Amino acid sequence: MIVTMRPWTLLVGVVLASCGSDDDPNCVDLKSASPAYQHEDGEGSHASRSCIESGCHLAGDLGPAAPAYHAAGTIFKADKVTPAVGVTVRFTPLSSDATAAEAITDDEGNFFILASKPTPFPSIPDVTGCPDVNTMIEGALDPSYGSCAVQGCHSTGAGRGPVFLGD
Repeated sequence: MIVTMRPWTLLVGVVLASCGSDDDPNCVDLKSASPAYQHEDGEGSHASRSCIESGCHLAGDLGPAAPAYHAAGTIFKADKVTPAVGVTVRFTPLSSDATAAEAITDDEGNFFILASKPTPFPSIPDVTGCPDVNTMIEGALDPSYGSCAVQGCHSTGAGRGPVFLGD
């Protein structure tokens, strides 16, 4: 999975735990994916690019006709190239100040959680498409999280590299 989030300074090292059984109670079957959203700039879906940044989906500094997001990104299969389509991205709250949220990836592996919904942060994010479940062990502790594919986080070729679903 490649997920796009904003940079942060408190999180050191992202560790993913992977489960893999259809008997896993946290496992969710693949869902029907919606068609990939095509941005008005004519540059497609922007898969694997940072979503929550100035001029895009950053609250207070949105791009043209763009809604603000709490979280957004692109999930890939284990090969780190092929989009993971129809997988469930969940944010399980760590406190009563946060609300559980989930999204299903589209035809290009993209997902988002609208900022018009209650915040899912702080939370424990995970991605699932049976038989796989990948969980970010230390969670997303800060509400400024959201865009994972930024330098130093899960950007392609930098930082911790892409996060993916599967072996």
